[in-house]
Amino acid sequence: MQKNRLVDIDFYKGIAIFLVVFYHFIFDLCLLKLAPIDPLALPWIAIGRIAASTFILLAGTVFATSFLVMDTRKFIVRVLQRSLKLLAFATIITLSFYTFEQRWSVLFGILHFLAVAPLCASIFIFFKRKWLFLVLALGIFLFTPMVTEIEVDHLWLITFGIIPNNIPFSDYFPFFPWLGIYFSGVFLGLALYKPNARALFGYTPSNHRITRFLTLCGKYTLTIYLLHQPILLAILYLYNALYKVL
Repeated sequence: MQKNRLVDIDFYKGIAIFLVVFYHFIFDLCLLKLAPIDPLALPWIAIGRIAASTFILLAGTVFATSFLVMDTRKFIVRVLQRSLKLLAFATIITLSFYTFEQRWSVLFGILHFLAVAPLCASIFIFFKRKWLFLVLALGIFLFTPMVTEIEVDHLWLITFGIIPNNIPFSDYFPFFPWLGIYFSGVFLGLALYKPNARALFGYTPSNHRITRFLTLCGKYTLTIYLLHQPILLAILYLYNALYKVL
């Protein structure tokens, strides 16, 4: 699979992970009360949503292109292995927030979503009908306002976007509307992929060092995502401690 890697996907993923790190830096400044910033207000929340939307869309395209280039057995094994790995990391994040930062909850964050979304897409991918994913995506977008208006006092429907109003989430990506974005990515992957192509969207990144750096980051987005928050928090805690001493 490595030799068939689409370089433009890595480049766009690199941009997305850069925006994620930047947004979480803003969030951490608020969390530690180091700056009067509201990460849930504009323009910060827009940056976070653009980064997340890009990630999820590209995850859908990678799922689709993997289906097209791999035999069925290897594809199923790859999907299951990756979903289990992501679910394990997601569980660690949930427990970490529950233990160390109880002001916010991460019960179905982006890693939880990316672990489950491929399993949902696998139900339909073997029909080999790209337009089916577009129809499903449009349906999810259409029903999202109605679904998210439903009021409940429990968490049993959390994956669908139906939650109580009194629980603060720092990382929440329910099926409505995010599965629509993922399915849109699957549609694009099925529609645009060409055998032996180096770029899905027709853009081959230049050889500029910034472009190469972003493309490299795009190859290791999961590692960067898992490590950047502990590193950011450690730096900010150290800065805060030194600032108080000085």
